[in-house]
Amino acid sequence: MLDLLLIHLEKGGNPEIVIQSEKKRFRDVEKVNKCVEMYTEWRKKRNQCDTLRMEYGKINKQIAERKKASKGQDKCEVYKNLLFII
Repeated sequence: MLDLLLIHLEKGGNPEIVIQSEKKRFRDVEKVNKCVEMYTEWRKKRNQCDTLRMEYGKINKQIAERKKASKGQDKCEVYKNLLFII
């Protein structure tokens, strides 16, 4: 089991220590390198996801403000009411 903080450089980790430990145990160090790559890729994707989530929140807030400002007379509201009639 590998603690991801041991390979996360920004959090004080050092993957070289883990690699040396694996060498002492006669294990394949390529697995550590693969973990570092996968963890780095995961952090990038997580950052992208958080950014998209933030943008979604901003847009959703703008929609709510526009609906409130239009007092229900927005086209979306008109179409919504038409759907209930049909």
